[in-house]
Amino acid sequence: MSVAANALATLEEVKDFYGMTGSKQADDDLIEDLIDRITQLFQTYCGWSSFKAADYTEYIDGESTKYIFPINTPIISITSIHDDTDWVYGSDTLIENTEYRSVDERYIVSKDSLFGRGDQNIKLVYRAGYETIPGDLKQSCIEEVTKRYKHRRDIDIQAKSLDDGDATYSESAFLPATKEVLYKYKTMWVQ
Repeated sequence: MSVAANALATLEEVKDFYGMTGSKQADDDLIEDLIDRITQLFQTYCGWSSFKAADYTEYIDGESTKYIFPINTPIISITSIHDDTDWVYGSDTLIENTEYRSVDERYIVSKDSLFGRGDQNIKLVYRAGYETIPGDLKQSCIEEVTKRYKHRRDIDIQAKSLDDGDATYSESAFLPATKEVLYKYKTMWVQ
């Protein structure tokens, strides 16, 4: 087994952080599975398809505005934008790349005209995500995997009394520091 292509960390990074030496295949498999699951949790929580750079084709409902807000960010490059209510997306509906640009790698603005109004009339082909995963996001993944691996038998127990065995259970799925990091990457939709 190995981690998915979009994983935020590697088995080696988690084991190094945890101070784990040696290798048991069952433990390695569990850690890799946890890396994949935490990556998926982070993506879902933040509203991303993937944090790693990938190519996307997105069909967007036009709002007759100068702006397009793609699902995936940061925008690395834009291959093409078509505006076509007939959904043919031929060369006659291609918008010249001098007529728009990416702003702060988060959205696209038209230079002079409005993107048309319609259902799925905007076809956006672009690349988005991170070529190199930011260190804070990677570290948060490593810490969450380590926490879950270490406490896999008592995942919600926050504290346990030695005298009577009473336990205090945690209320949050993520560590407080992880929440702070994820907030920076959370998709903020404009209404």
